[in-house]
Amino acid sequence: MKRLLVLLPLLFLLGCGSSGSDIDPFVRIMHVSPGTDALDVYVNGVLLAQGIRYSQTQDYLQTDDGTAIVEVKLAGKVKNIYETTASFTKGEKYTIFVTGLPSVLETLVTTDSVQRADVGYLKIRLVQASQSAGRLDVYITGSHRSLDNEDPDLRNINYGQVTDYRQYEEGNNEFRLRATGPGSKSDFIDTGLIYLDERRIYSVVVLESESGGAPYSFRILEDR
Repeated sequence: MKRLLVLLPLLFLLGCGSSGSDIDPFVRIMHVSPGTDALDVYVNGVLLAQGIRYSQTQDYLQTDDGTAIVEVKLAGKVKNIYETTASFTKGEKYTIFVTGLPSVLETLVTTDSVQRADVGYLKIRLVQASQSAGRLDVYITGSHRSLDNEDPDLRNINYGQVTDYRQYEEGNNEFRLRATGPGSKSDFIDTGLIYLDERRIYSVVVLESESGGAPYSFRILEDR
């Protein structure tokens, strides 16, 4: 039986729901643009990520609330290769995913949960950051379960989509995440047995190879 408990409220891209805190927002950066060299990322002129390579993450750092200018540069270079704006709210946490291809960079900004999961549970959401992987069904099960009689936990998730956080029973900490094409039972991403901890909050990011395309993988981030 699935260990799904509840579907939590949707956290929209560039969401700005306030927690009522006076603490400045925290921002994390992840490089998910295959084929793009190492990057420096500035927020309001402050270097928040230096020399990060594909699939690497710079952990949370504080920034100012309000509208921010996000500048992306090749590592060590002066000229911007991409610039955009984002909106940050006090008391919240965000991730800026630098996505797209070297010729057409994009950013995907998510509002990350600051509320721990309930006792005995953990929270998981999916970030589909791979253009070439296409639409995915994702299964979150115990380690030895066949997919034949399973329904996907997440259906038809396309590039650029970020799902809601869902709560799962912690059980004995053992999980397995697999992705298939829509309606298929043949997985092409499989974490094998992984251990996820009670009351923790996770983002599962779909990645492709560093040069683009297969093999595909999941990268698990803790949204602490």
